[in-house]
Amino acid sequence: MQQHQHRKIMLQHLLIGGVQKIGLQFTADEQIHLCIKQSLSHARWSREHQMVTLPNTPAQLSQLFAVFRGIAWIDGSSFFSAGKSLAVQPLADIRVERKQEELPFVTIYPAAEGKVILRHRFDHTLYSALKQLAYLTYSRTERGWLADTGQIALPQLLQQVKKIVQVRLDARLELREVADIQEAFRGNAADTLLCPQRFLVVLFARGYSRNTIRSYHSLLLRFMRQMKLKDEAALAKVTAEQVNGYHARWMASQEAVASTVNQSVNALRFYYRYVTKTPLALEDVIRPQRLRQLPKVMSREEVVALIRAAGNVKHRAMLGLIYSAGLRCGELLNLQAGDVELERGQIRIRAGKGGKDRITLLSKRAVALLKQYLEKYQPKKYLFEGQWGGPYTNSSLGKVLRHALQRAGISVPYTLHCLRHSFATHLLEDGTDLRTSKPCWDTTAAKLLKSIPM
Repeated sequence: MQQHQHRKIMLQHLLIGGVQKIGLQFTADEQIHLCIKQSLSHARWSREHQMVTLPNTPAQLSQLFAVFRGIAWIDGSSFFSAGKSLAVQPLADIRVERKQEELPFVTIYPAAEGKVILRHRFDHTLYSALKQLAYLTYSRTERGWLADTGQIALPQLLQQVKKIVQVRLDARLELREVADIQEAFRGNAADTLLCPQRFLVVLFARGYSRNTIRSYHSLLLRFMRQMKLKDEAALAKVTAEQVNGYHARWMASQEAVASTVNQSVNALRFYYRYVTKTPLALEDVIRPQRLRQLPKVMSREEVVALIRAAGNVKHRAMLGLIYSAGLRCGELLNLQAGDVELERGQIRIRAGKGGKDRITLLSKRAVALLKQYLEKYQPKKYLFEGQWGGPYTNSSLGKVLRHALQRAGISVPYTLHCLRHSFATHLLEDGTDLRTSKPCWDTTAAKLLKSIPM
C-alpha cells in the first residue's frame, strides 16, 4: 500500500458570489497544507464553507492533480458526477401556518463524516416546511434530517432553520469557530442583531466556562435590544447613568430578580473593561442589593420518597448520587466513567465551580446503587449518558426530578440543588462540622439510601 493513501482530498462543487469554485475537503494535515501554500497560489479559505477553494477551471484541476500526485488521493467521484456547482442558498422565505411556539423544537446532533442530523417530534406542518430546504435530506434509518456541513456552513443552516422553528443544539455538537458559536447562541428573534464577536473572543481567551459565556452573551444582547444599540460604536457611547437606568427599569418591572441584574452588571462591566476599554465609569454602575434567602431543604422522608419514585435504576442513581455525594448538577453530568472509584468509595470532580477539582466520598449504599447501574447500562464515556450517547442533558435531568416529585406526591417545587443543600443540612443535624471534620457519609447518607430499592 502506498504511503499517500491515508491522505484524502474530496472535491466539491461550490458557487460563491456567482463564481464557480472547487472546494477541497480534507482532514487537517501538515503535508497537504504545505503543498497548498507552496504550489496553489489561487487557493483561498472559505470561512462560510470551512474549506479551501480554487477557481473552477481545467487548468486548476490539472495543477491540483499534479501537485498531489504521490502525496494524497484526490476523490472526485461526487465532483465529476454532480456536473453543476452548489450555490449558497439564500434564506428561504417559507410560510409556516403556525407560530414557532406551537411547533415541536428541532435538536441538531452531530453525525458521521462531517454531517449533522436534525431530529424533532413528528409534526406534519414542520415536516412539510423542512422538506422545502434543499440542503436537508430525510433519513428513515437515522430518524431525522441529514445536512452536510461541507456543503452548507452550520451558521447558515441555523439561520435557515430558525426562520421556521426553535432550535436546540446537542451537547456533543462541537463548535470550534467563534462565528459558529455566536450564531448558535443567538435565539430565534426575528431581528438580525448580533452580539459583538470580540466579546465572545475575549471571554473564551480568558477561560470562562461555556455556561458563563452563554449568560453574558444573552445579557449583553438584551441590553443592546432594550437600549436600541445596533453596533459596537453605539455601545461605546453608553454612560453609567444609562446602565443604571436600564437596570432600574428592569427591576421595577419585576421581570428580574437581584441575582439576574447582578449578573447583567458583571457582563457589562466585563465588556467595557476588557473588550472595548472605553472610559465608562464602572465604579458608578450600581449593583442591586442581593437577598440573603435560606435554601430550601428537604426532609429525610422526602428524600427517600423522591429517590424511590425516580423509576428506573439510572434515575435513582443520578438523584441518589447528587444527594449522597453533595454534587452540583453540572458536576454530575460531566462525570466520566473513570472518575468513579467504587473500591475506594470516591468520586473525582473535575473542573467544578470555579474550575477547581476535588475528591468527594461515597456511602456504601451509593456504591451498591452505582454498581447495579453500571452493570445494567455500561456507559462508554460519561457516567450518565443520553439516549443518543454523549452526556446526559441538564433539561432531561430536570425532567427526571419533576416526574419523581409528581410520583412521590411532593408539591413543594424543589430543585436539584436542593438535594445538595439537604445533604449538607442533614450532616449538620448529625453533628458534623463541615469546616473542620471529615463528614460521616456512611452514617448520614446510608440511613436514607438503605430504604431505597436496588
